[in-house]
Amino acid sequence: MFVSLEKKQEVWDYAMLMPKKCRPNGVTEIRLRSIKDSIFHDDDFWEDIVWRHGLITRSPIELKGHCEDTYEHCFGNFWGMTASKMYQIGAIPIKQ
Repeated sequence: MFVSLEKKQEVWDYAMLMPKKCRPNGVTEIRLRSIKDSIFHDDDFWEDIVWRHGLITRSPIELKGHCEDTYEHCFGNFWGMTASKMYQIGAIPIKQ
């Protein structure tokens, strides 16, 4: 399902303003900058975050006001999927 660049940027910008304690270990500003293009081209990522959680018709702030559980789940997925992609491409080294 299509997600506009504007909607991706809206959600991305909102997530970048969240407290750093919301991010998984290893998800740093430098690593986020290095992976942004890859995430923006990942249709599965955006289908989950935007369509499945209802952000296609709401802003993150509106989602939080409408259903905080869905909001928490949405941004939990955002950070979890972001960290997973970082591991997949080697941006976060896997400890042996």
